[in-house]
Amino acid sequence: MSSNAVSLKLFWSRQISQIKENGWVAVRFKLAKVVKLSIDLIGYTLAVPVVLIVRLIWPLVWIRFGPVHSRALGHSVFDPEHYLCEREIENSKTIDCFYFDSQTPPNEQWALMVKRNLRINPVFRYVDKVSRLFPNGEARHKLLSPRDDRDLKGYIPKTEPHIKFTTVEDSKGRLFLKELGIKPSVQYVCLIVRDSAYKEKYRNPGNKKDWSYHNFRDSDIDTYKTAVLALVEKGYWVFRMGKAVHKPLKINHPQIVDYANSEFRSDFLDIWLMANCYFAISNGTGLDSVSYIFKKPMLLVNLLPIMICRTVSKDFANYFKILQWEKNGEYLSLRDQINCGAINFDNQSDYDRLGIKVVDNTSTQIRNTVLDFEKKLSSNVTQQWDNVLQERFWKIMKEHEDFLEYHGKYCVPNISDVFLEEHHEWFLA
Repeated sequence: MSSNAVSLKLFWSRQISQIKENGWVAVRFKLAKVVKLSIDLIGYTLAVPVVLIVRLIWPLVWIRFGPVHSRALGHSVFDPEHYLCEREIENSKTIDCFYFDSQTPPNEQWALMVKRNLRINPVFRYVDKVSRLFPNGEARHKLLSPRDDRDLKGYIPKTEPHIKFTTVEDSKGRLFLKELGIKPSVQYVCLIVRDSAYKEKYRNPGNKKDWSYHNFRDSDIDTYKTAVLALVEKGYWVFRMGKAVHKPLKINHPQIVDYANSEFRSDFLDIWLMANCYFAISNGTGLDSVSYIFKKPMLLVNLLPIMICRTVSKDFANYFKILQWEKNGEYLSLRDQINCGAINFDNQSDYDRLGIKVVDNTSTQIRNTVLDFEKKLSSNVTQQWDNVLQERFWKIMKEHEDFLEYHGKYCVPNISDVFLEEHHEWFLA
């Protein structure tokens, strides 16, 4: 018996065995795979003449195809808006056709809003993949954001938001605030504190992936309580945001809404609330991209790694976690982090490998920097910074060989003055 015949016999034996073991569940799964393969075969076959036509008319019309990153919320929010800003500023004349790169977007409301502004259809996936098989296919492939949600040319601050709510959607959001008892004259703040619950629930099918490599980015919601209460004392409402969280925000106050654990939570309000808040507080997670593209001020606390800090707007402020050598308890200065690579570590194992302890911000530090940020915003004047310490920070940062790849030429002074004043003696040494 030939090797092909043996392989075929083993294949069918495995299929029959799986069906006997799992019954109709296995049958449905296998039928779904057959249907998908059939659809893909038809799609790729029909894409060939489309690609040939596109290449034929290329001298007259430049048509490109590409994916909209829809697996992670941050990219799915930032990338389309950045692309539209780029088109406006560069006056692009190309015809671009897109498809979502996952079947289930992280937020249905945002997917709906993107579809209203971009030419999106799942059939473009086949055309894009076939096109890239031809010579010079990459020239007809469009990446929405070529550098991991970094606005290196400062496009977003220079334009008005392109992806917007309809009048009906906006009225729906304002009605929610009214029913909650928030008057139009009252401002609210959105607080989003990252933990591993979201990825474990929504990006971990079958509990197969271990997301612990991102543990260094997590924070404890309890350490934000004093800051939240301080904001409420100033008259603000505070929404604790999130689609899935490990711990509730245990504060019994009518102006504090643990929205992440409430009956109100929805994909629509996730986006609308972040887009219309007075300012947002985050520790660097996907949902805060909504406030970013809608040009809402944002304070980033418990942020790590330092290299990912937002640098294109003075209405942002960055307050970092502290790194400490486990062997002697000494803190890592900014130059130390550059020299050992921790400046852009994105895996918990990297910190563990070098014996580096990640130290979260204390409740007092968070409260102080939140009040400082709020004071600067509410003063109705342009944000004022301690320029001497800011300049020292950026001078050291620019010593990193990849600085321009992360920040381009448009970074502005927006490291929290509270952070620099407290730590500058060792941090900027």
